[in-house]
Amino acid sequence: VFQENTRMNLTYQKPTRASSESVGYEASQANDRDPSSYWQAGNAAPGAWWQVDLESIIEISSLKISFPDEANYRYRAEISENGETWKVITDQTLNTKAVKMQEFSVRSGDKGRFMRIIFTGQSNKKPASISEVEVFGK
Repeated sequence: VFQENTRMNLTYQKPTRASSESVGYEASQANDRDPSSYWQAGNAAPGAWWQVDLESIIEISSLKISFPDEANYRYRAEISENGETWKVITDQTLNTKAVKMQEFSVRSGDKGRFMRIIFTGQSNKKPASISEVEVFGK
């Protein structure tokens, strides 16, 4: 847990996993507070995902995702209490603008232990990648 101003980043150094990884771009690099490191999927196929285990059920208030490059990332973020049943907390699958960072407020009462991001595509045809994921809540 890392405190940013008055918010607690609940993903910092928590266990991660991903659908695949490129050499040198492991899943753990998307929650290490180092903006120069990042996770990258092993290929550019849609459906790549990144997941973090928050190690306890938390009520999420906001989500901040940073990317290594500005691009049109299309994805959805989901939470789960058990790692099997998932609830969408933001759906960016129809995104049409290039971004390097996005932050979202989450509906009150959305709780989960696991949070994942599933990529459905991006405009630059590169593998899915995330520089940093920050989850805030209690």
